[in-house]
Amino acid sequence: MGMRSCAYWLQNTVSENAGEHWIDGYLTGANSWNGSYPHVGDGVDSVGIYAEVKKLCYEHPSKKLVVATGNVWIMLRGQKR
Repeated sequence: MGMRSCAYWLQNTVSENAGEHWIDGYLTGANSWNGSYPHVGDGVDSVGIYAEVKKLCYEHPSKKLVVATGNVWIMLRGQKR
């Protein structure tokens, strides 16, 4: 799913649900490799994270879901609590 475009992800509820599961896995994996602060995104629920990814995807529908999700992870990393 991650190599698909944002437009593909948002085309219907089936692909959107699959993408949300993929986003959860991506963030878990990214956090497991982030030794300096493995709790990126704590304090933000899944709905809030999906909303941030969707915002980027609506702005850039040809962007790959992996890139949009990575951008959100980097943004959240900068907001660590």
